[in-house]
Amino acid sequence: MNPMHPAIMLVVPLLVSCAPTAGQHVGAVPPNPGRQASRVPPPKVDRLVATTSDGSWQLVVLDSARVDSLRQTGVILQQHVDEPAEVVSGPQIEYPSQARRACVTGSVIVQAIISRDGRAEPTSIGLRGRSVDPRLDRSALHYIEEASFRPGKVNGVTVRTLVNIPIDFKIRGAC
Repeated sequence: MNPMHPAIMLVVPLLVSCAPTAGQHVGAVPPNPGRQASRVPPPKVDRLVATTSDGSWQLVVLDSARVDSLRQTGVILQQHVDEPAEVVSGPQIEYPSQARRACVTGSVIVQAIISRDGRAEPTSIGLRGRSVDPRLDRSALHYIEEASFRPGKVNGVTVRTLVNIPIDFKIRGAC
């Protein structure tokens, strides 16, 4: 298991336990014998890609109550902040020479928690989705580890923000 997943794992058990089970729908009203069930509008639903205990990825559906519980952990999803976290500076992204020679291209999406001081929390940095190539993955992870960010804000207050940062690896010219 990649040593960078444990911090995400701290957040995920809360989230995974909130996902509906097979056949269960978010916002469904359970049957009530003897009384007619009233129509309750379904709660607002958000989706989050989370790491499961075996290292695979799973789409987790969250209603607004679950989003609120995530906020209570002190981490806000990037789509719920007023001012999103943004890269301010970082090292030159290194395109691994072996990957370049092999004409490996693609987009690596790195997920991390950006702290209030504008740095990616080291134990939260991990890959989101499938790996393009391990060499590109390592380069993208290194970039995020070294980058400085403008932290996310809610109502003018800096907050810890869970972000997904795409890093594109493209080769110009003939390959």
